[in-house]
Amino acid sequence: MQQALTREESAEQEREMERMLELLMRGLSACCEAPFDTSRVIPKGKSHAGHGPRYCSKCGKFAYMV
Repeated sequence: MQQALTREESAEQEREMERMLELLMRGLSACCEAPFDTSRVIPKGKSHAGHGPRYCSKCGKFAYMV
């Protein structure tokens, strides 16, 4: 069973989530703050265009999938 977070821990988690969302909105990965590698995303003009994985262009870590 996990112990409840302290106010400080909860506030830190909230700050980190806000930072991650801000980076995401700017097209940057949370791990390295580098642009996303979208080379595996389905190109325009094809069925499901824009869908596919986004990876950090610096370290290659998976970021998210559309």
